[in-house]
Amino acid sequence: MQIRTTMILLGASFMLATPAIADGFYVDGGISLIAVDGDDLIDPVIDPQFESLGAHFGVDVSKHFSVEGEAIIGLNSEYAIGRASTIDLGGDPAQFRWTDFTTESSLNYVVGAYARGNFPVTTKLNVFGRLGYAQVELDQNTRVRSTVSNSDDEPVAYSVSNISVERGPAFGAGVTYDLTDKIYVRGDLTRYDIDFGEFDNLMIGAGIRF
Repeated sequence: MQIRTTMILLGASFMLATPAIADGFYVDGGISLIAVDGDDLIDPVIDPQFESLGAHFGVDVSKHFSVEGEAIIGLNSEYAIGRASTIDLGGDPAQFRWTDFTTESSLNYVVGAYARGNFPVTTKLNVFGRLGYAQVELDQNTRVRSTVSNSDDEPVAYSVSNISVERGPAFGAGVTYDLTDKIYVRGDLTRYDIDFGEFDNLMIGAGIRF
């Protein structure tokens, strides 16, 4: 948590400082929904969807080209509850061992850097495509409880935690619409193509140009 908070504070400081040194700087933020196209790493949580908050900060190098960074933090966790196995131990009376699990998966963060091509449609409406590289961190915690029927033994319980960090290409497209000379709204769809799955991020927000 301390590392995560430090990253957020550093990012915020960078975004506040950059307008003073770069013309054409912009920053926007909004809400997003990241859907995962199932993968063994996050099994048994099937096709989770992570609600998140995100921000973009960048510079318009020219009318048709920009460079930008992206930072996203997850807000929720996805859960799976089930029975991993049931084993017949025999005996008289009959005994069975069953193992139950509860798995919690959460998105810690996404960070990325992009080159963005801009294609003005009107004086207010702009369509863009972007290509870049991103890093994604997932946190998964599984709590396991093993119980034997017709036995005086206490159930055995333990937990397993795993943090996975993966990197890979990211690409997407979106639109911006100017409300004023400086204020705009933005919507975009981005796919992160990383080793443990394909993540699709739909983000809607608003921003300001400096």
